[in-house]
Amino acid sequence: MHSFPALSLILLVAVLAVPASAAKKIIFDTDPGTDDALALMLALNSPELDVRAITVVPGNVTAAMGLENALRMVSLVNRCDIPIASGAQHPLFQKLVTAEFWHGKNGLGNIELPQSKCKVDSRFGPDLIIQLIHASPHEITLVPVGPLTNIALAVEKDPSIVPLVREVILMGGSITGGNVNAAAEANIYNDPEAAQIVFQAGWPLTMVDSRSAIKRFSRASIWLNSANLTAPSMTSLFQSQNSWWTFQRNSALPVRPCMIRRQLLWRSMQHL
Repeated sequence: MHSFPALSLILLVAVLAVPASAAKKIIFDTDPGTDDALALMLALNSPELDVRAITVVPGNVTAAMGLENALRMVSLVNRCDIPIASGAQHPLFQKLVTAEFWHGKNGLGNIELPQSKCKVDSRFGPDLIIQLIHASPHEITLVPVGPLTNIALAVEKDPSIVPLVREVILMGGSITGGNVNAAAEANIYNDPEAAQIVFQAGWPLTMVDSRSAIKRFSRASIWLNSANLTAPSMTSLFQSQNSWWTFQRNSALPVRPCMIRRQLLWRSMQHL
């Protein structure tokens, strides 16, 4: 489902916020998506992050399209050493609803990246998550930026990973209102049962919500403009992200009457 454009980038800021003597080991769980694509590219180019694996979940696009996008992006930055695994093919109980309307037919704003030289890891995404956590106890930070299906499946299969995870920093949820309807944010809405499992697992968890992106979009834009990522395909991705933001900002289509009513009610309550 669609999310606010800078949200993945703000989440990456949160991941980097905690000082560490060595690069922070992360597993990047994603449904790429233009926003996820930029966050993934920046993560792969950050000396402060050690991306140990990329697992793909359906959301913005189907699982198959998301996997292809992840492979192409990782190949673009010559990081085929990182395992890329397919995970769940659909939410736990809900019907999959993708968001090509927001992210383009291929999920990347219809920007065609070169064919990937990387190969798919044969392991099931949640199994890969479990294996890596056991291999590096108390060192792995989980960074899910899409629906939480893969993380929930890993917890359900092996609850012993919970105390072994350093922390979870996720993109999703909202404390002030949603972007799918008046209450729900897209990543949580797409698989609420998975979200409940992840939020109630008992590990250290930071939620980067939609309001955080709106408040800090300018900072993320400055970061993107200063990033040393000059490949033509990366430039195209940045352009597609800016176009995507402009469309959401100017279009009346995403605005629903229920959201307007919620905003009016919220403003009225602030004056009580």
